[in-house]
Amino acid sequence: MSTIEVVAQAADGTVLLVLCHDPTTATAPDPSLPKVRERYHDLRVDQRRGWSHAEAVDEWRSYTPRQVELLESGQDPPHADDPVDVPGLGTYPRHLLANTMAFNVFCHLRNDLLAPDGPLPYTQPEPTHDQVAPAVEFMLAGIPQMQGRS
Repeated sequence: MSTIEVVAQAADGTVLLVLCHDPTTATAPDPSLPKVRERYHDLRVDQRRGWSHAEAVDEWRSYTPRQVELLESGQDPPHADDPVDVPGLGTYPRHLLANTMAFNVFCHLRNDLLAPDGPLPYTQPEPTHDQVAPAVEFMLAGIPQMQGRS
């Protein structure tokens, strides 16, 4: 994936979370969209393929404040343990939605974009336990639900 595609995919995750989980704007997912998460991301990245870097980053920036509000509101009772369907990935307690975003940032932005594996020549110090733990918690919750999906 190119740099713009990684950013567009991360931005779309933010957009999707806001559109599907904000009580003021929530809509049911379009049933014609791919059920396999990676194919869904491919479709959404394709829709953004002609965008400039600035357009992709601007989309992400415009949705991020509301995303953070929604993720924070899901951390405590009474809604922290409400089940939330994440299309193509399974059903998780609401508080783990924040971990999905931590996974995206840690795995995709850090590892797919930055050196030594990514195209951007910026290095980061080794991640700490606190930086990795939320992504690992999401992965462990997801393994039983994602087995056999591609």
